Amino acid sequence: DEHAHQVVERRVATTAIIRQLGQTLWWLLAVQDGVVLTRSDRLFSSMTEAQQVLRDLQLRYPALIQIDADQIPAFEQLISGESGLHGRLVACVRRWKRSIWVWALSSLGLLLAAGVFWRGMPMWTADQPDAPGLLSTSQIEQAWKDATRLAAAEHWLHGVAGTASLLRGLYALPVMLDGWALSHAHCLANRAAWQCHAEYDRQDPTTDNDRFLAAAPERWKVEFTPLERAQAHWSAATLGSALDRVHINTSDHNERQLFSQLQQVRPALPHIRISSATPVAVTAPVDSSGQPVPRLGAVSTYRLRSVDIRAPLRSASLILPHVAHIGWEKVSIAVNHQVKPALASSALTVNFQGALYEKDE
Repeated sequence: DEHAHQVVERRVATTAIIRQLGQTLWWLLAVQDGVVLTRSDRLFSSMTEAQQVLRDLQLRYPALIQIDADQIPAFEQLISGESGLHGRLVACVRRWKRSIWVWALSSLGLLLAAGVFWRGMPMWTADQPDAPGLLSTSQIEQAWKDATRLAAAEHWLHGVAGTASLLRGLYALPVMLDGWALSHAHCLANRAAWQCHAEYDRQDPTTDNDRFLAAAPERWKVEFTPLERAQAHWSAATLGSALDRVHINTSDHNERQLFSQLQQVRPALPHIRISSATPVAVTAPVDSSGQPVPRLGAVSTYRLRSVDIRAPLRSASLILPHVAHIGWEKVSIAVNHQVKPALASSALTVNFQGALYEKDE
């Protein structure tokens, strides 16, 4: 009946095809009532990418059907007349009875002819301006997001928990150990653990190496040099998380809020140095031909600022509320008994060196 005819006509009028061009390209074409659907006339570097876009189109156009590309002759056959398809044309009274293959082949012939012209021209589509390797804008953005995430995974944030854990260990470090006096100590950071080192000078002439070993923590590995100095080595667990697993504040947030908070504790932390922000290095992704993919402005980037804080050891815990997005490289303790104790000075001074991470948006 007439209603059924209208339904069939609507169904066959929305059609798509995926056709391989050469060894590395797949062409997706979708047409409705003889008009190419927006963003459907595209080239892809894999069949999987083309099929994903086709599925998206099918969600938007439920009546969309896909033509099997294997049933359509090669372009060379079309232009040479070897396909013999003209013999299949049958005159019909009703418009909807025309073969779907006639319509599809007409569209295919026109667009493949355009493809021959494109071979001598720089590749360009609406969403991939000058894209190397024929990657679309969305593919370029995703490639850079993946590369940025991989780069961020190599950076470690100690944050509040990791900094507090290290400070507890430094507060427990003996300043005097059975006649031996602490000279200095430092801990170097890596993802697995803190590698710590401390040196003690023999100040009491009645003490000896054996008494130092008896008083030293069991986890220490001790070396003597050999009569007047002892070197202790130990490791401590490092807490924290990789940069890519943490929600990072923006540069604007840090300049307006974090730095204002640090300004309020400056009387007790006299030496705080924070550099200007620089981008975290990211290895550029490459296309299928091995060429670097240009970065797009839509992809946000990580930035870092070098941080140097020096303060009395007793005041070091004041930094804890402000270190959520900091990864430390080295924390050291210096001893100077000649310093007169005051709010901003002490015989025991701690120095934090590391990086503050932020995003550009």
